[in-house]
Amino acid sequence: LHRTELVADPSAPREARASSRETCRRWSLPPAIASAVVDLASELVSNAARHGHGPVVLALELGTGQVSVSVFDDGPGHPELLPYRPGLSERGLGLHLVQRLSDRWGWTGDGHGKWVWARVSLPSDPSAEQVLPGRR
Repeated sequence: LHRTELVADPSAPREARASSRETCRRWSLPPAIASAVVDLASELVSNAARHGHGPVVLALELGTGQVSVSVFDDGPGHPELLPYRPGLSERGLGLHLVQRLSDRWGWTGDGHGKWVWARVSLPSDPSAEQVLPGRR
């Protein structure tokens, strides 16, 4: 488990990318998985920094067969996958990216904030080329 606390400001996504990139390198993740993890961390932290007030927490966990990216913020409400309207959607597209890059995503809340999480499966054969979800 690797946790990073970030300030809820515009620099948070950049810091999340750097932290998650370094963690993926230490864990020797395949390039396609590492790229997905970095992009997921950046997008989830960006949302948390935009909607929360206090610190944002990024947690990466390497489990059996998967990597989990979880982000905590103290903002109100919950994440919602908004409909995409070509040429009209100005915001709310980030969760579409999260959905596309992950095998599963969701959130849990406790009245004091929420964790938004996404999971990416690891290839069963590390030498095999990984095909990301949604790109099969």
